[in-house]
Amino acid sequence: MKIFDKHLLVSDFDGTLIDSSQRISKANLDAIKYFTENGGLFCGATGRTPYNIGPYMEGLPLNCPWILFNGASLHDFRDNTVKKLVPVKRHPLKEIVEKLIAVFPSICVQLYTKDKFYLVNPNGREDKEIKIEKQVFYYGDMNNIDEPWIKIILHEENYVLKKAFELINNEDKNKNYRTFFSVDTYLEITHLNVSKGSMLDTLRKVLGERISKVIAIGDYLNDIEMIKNADIKAAPRNAHPEIKSIADFITVDNDHNAIADLINILQTI
Repeated sequence: MKIFDKHLLVSDFDGTLIDSSQRISKANLDAIKYFTENGGLFCGATGRTPYNIGPYMEGLPLNCPWILFNGASLHDFRDNTVKKLVPVKRHPLKEIVEKLIAVFPSICVQLYTKDKFYLVNPNGREDKEIKIEKQVFYYGDMNNIDEPWIKIILHEENYVLKKAFELINNEDKNKNYRTFFSVDTYLEITHLNVSKGSMLDTLRKVLGERISKVIAIGDYLNDIEMIKNADIKAAPRNAHPEIKSIADFITVDNDHNAIADLINILQTI
């Protein structure tokens, strides 16, 4: 029996697996390879999409599906198949977004489908991360985007997004949506029942008897359900205080190989 047999390690991506330079360190990559070679399953859990996470996949051992779109999709990169997809309800979301654009004209509205990423407010502010990561996007009219909508990201200064958050909650009378911050300047809208934690529950069922212990690590509030659902809870030193308060273990920060540190810790318990 190998040391990590039946262990599933689920790691957040930005702020946890990758460093401030947007890279996966050699130490983290080597540690993940060691973990999987010794029986473990490794799963990334991220708000990213199949089309903007691709450049990071090279060299990563892929031995189980990944959680994408902050929990709206379970994607298996081994054969590029979607195991589960949970779109948002189009109405009244379209009307809510139209009101947001009217009230906050500079808000950047990013609409994601399974295969494409649209900017739907032509007057919205620039999101520099799109250029930095060379993401392919399209300008689109919500009325003409027929594919299922997976999630929406609103990008603005935090004080503006807090007002947008209040507006959404006031307009969403039937509580059709989950609205949450993935970072201070990104407010995300998904299906009400979507979270990294809910998709982790699905992944447990998919893997069945292949796993008996789940370890989860993340740095921000969109990771909280996932970490709570794990048997072993971890956070990098740079994590939000609320995340660190529920963690069993605090690793070094994401600029000093947090995943490698966690795997070293796992060998001692």
